[in-house]
Amino acid sequence: MKDITTEQNIEILVDTVFEAEFSKPDIPSFIFSYKISIYNHNPFPVQVLSREWLITDSCGETTLVKGDGVVGLTPIIEANGKFEYTSNVNLQSGIGRMKGFYKMKNKSTNKLFKASIKEFKLEAKFVMN
Repeated sequence: MKDITTEQNIEILVDTVFEAEFSKPDIPSFIFSYKISIYNHNPFPVQVLSREWLITDSCGETTLVKGDGVVGLTPIIEANGKFEYTSNVNLQSGIGRMKGFYKMKNKSTNKLFKASIKEFKLEAKFVMN
């Protein structure tokens, strides 16, 4: 599934995959990977400083995750450039959702701004049948 958000001339594309081979529904543990592509459509470089995720599963479990950078990096995305990374999340059910934002810096002016990530779904196909 792909979802796209564009804000502050930052485009964020999310592609999710249910990782059946790593999941253990009997525990319950449902692993989803998500690939994030961040496109900088600005005429200046930006830096990803931190992220904040709100993760909810269909059991009603909600988790707030905050941290510096993404996957251990605080990448600088050049003007009209992109940065991609893959991460994962472990849910207690086969259905969930995530949303959040990146705190970013305009490297030309050092001004901070947020780039929102619109809510996207995490769904194991077998649960949907």
